[in-house]
Amino acid sequence: MDSLTDPNVVWGFQDESAQRISTRTTRLWSIGKPVRRINSDRVNANIFGFYAVRGSSVAYFPEHSKAPDMCSFLDAVREANGDRKIVMILDNGPVHHTKNVRCAC
Repeated sequence: MDSLTDPNVVWGFQDESAQRISTRTTRLWSIGKPVRRINSDRVNANIFGFYAVRGSSVAYFPEHSKAPDMCSFLDAVREANGDRKIVMILDNGPVHHTKNVRCAC
């Protein structure tokens, strides 16, 4: 049977994003000399997402965007879609090319 129409094959797209959720500088109104405060906290919001055209989609929020996190994400996609074959279309992100991630596939 053709894999495009086979209900036992999951098709989807994967992407990741890391957003800085804290601003680095703020400027306040002041009378006299302006005050500039610098925030040295680096708080990021990371997300891995799998949008399934056919199957179960997954959103995963790791603390970092490293290879072990990508492997955990792949495990979550596998768990959400059972024993069906998965065709995942990836972009050219550096984490996709690591040895750990390639071995997990």
